[in-house]
Amino acid sequence: MKHPIDQYLERYAEPEAQLRQQLSSRFRQVVVVPAYDEPPEFAQEMLSTLGPDVFVIVVVNVPDNVSPRDEMHQRSKRLLQDLTAPNLLTVDRVNRPIPRKQGVGLARKIGADVALGYIRDGTIAEPYIYSVDADVQLPSGYVPAIEREEGAYLYSYRHESTDPEVLRRAQLYELHMRHYVAGLRLAGSPYAFHTLGSTISVSATAYAQVRGFPRRDAAEDFYFLNKLSKVSKIFLLGSPEIVINARMSHRVPFGTGPSIAAITEPDDRYLSYDPRSFEFLRDVIQAISTKEESSLEGPPATTLKELGYFDFVSRNPSVRQRHEWFDGFKTLRFIHLMRDVLPDVPLLRSLSDLWPDVRPNRTDLLKKLRQEDRKPRLSGVPSVQLGQ
Repeated sequence: MKHPIDQYLERYAEPEAQLRQQLSSRFRQVVVVPAYDEPPEFAQEMLSTLGPDVFVIVVVNVPDNVSPRDEMHQRSKRLLQDLTAPNLLTVDRVNRPIPRKQGVGLARKIGADVALGYIRDGTIAEPYIYSVDADVQLPSGYVPAIEREEGAYLYSYRHESTDPEVLRRAQLYELHMRHYVAGLRLAGSPYAFHTLGSTISVSATAYAQVRGFPRRDAAEDFYFLNKLSKVSKIFLLGSPEIVINARMSHRVPFGTGPSIAAITEPDDRYLSYDPRSFEFLRDVIQAISTKEESSLEGPPATTLKELGYFDFVSRNPSVRQRHEWFDGFKTLRFIHLMRDVLPDVPLLRSLSDLWPDVRPNRTDLLKKLRQEDRKPRLSGVPSVQLGQ
């Protein structure tokens, strides 16, 4: 039987992986960066931080709905010409634009597939693929000197900006994301982790097992990690921390950039999930873990029925299969459906109730949640002790 990496490269990899140029040197690690309408300075900073023994693959791309006369297209074309370094490879998806509905997901997949090919060739020594975006500042020690075990590793992160208003909005949105993950963690969910494309490192075998990044113009990181967490452990790293430069961007239909741009309300009026939604989620997860879903009543039972859960358990699946079915996507849908009975509430007030010893303002609460998220943890379905 073929190794998952060989099978993936033969059947599921993008053409760029098959056509990859042979490298004359050997490198220790490989980092993949999708780049659309980015300045060349990002690569210079990244290469300086990573050092000469780390190979960087930049997939310069534009969507096919952008005119060649558009300035964004022209800037991307110039980026292709400006990126040169002995340990850097550019993949051209400017002259052959990416289908707009496949967007950053396809760009990330192309780069990771090429990286996987080099790992299989032996020109990348350590079998891990590091995924970042062009808007990050990588910390010292980003690429570890020690070997890691199979699985995915998620880095800590924070948003920064020199624009005070952009920073305020980015911090509110970051609080919203951290509130969600903290709620999942308190509920005992195996899917309690952040899903940002800039923070992912994955072993080559695990990447191949889930057939790479989805070809999506947004949320490719969410769906990739959702698949990965069912077959692999997810290691949540306390350090080092990646800095994401906050931007109000509309290059993707949803995600961090559009969400930051949409925030207009003051801090005390910014809304997020009612914490009681996560209490309902905790009841559901406990019931799933003990196969006692029939004991659920009220909104949790109604919502599970709407999701189709009871049709699924009528076949008497194992506890593991139940957790795999009630995955990160269905967990998110559950919390969103809870809004019908528990509308969103002011976020700062909710967090102040959870941490009454913290001053009830954006910066102090964000500092507290970042501290909570920096505690090293293990997540994903394989990390949970499950019954039959």
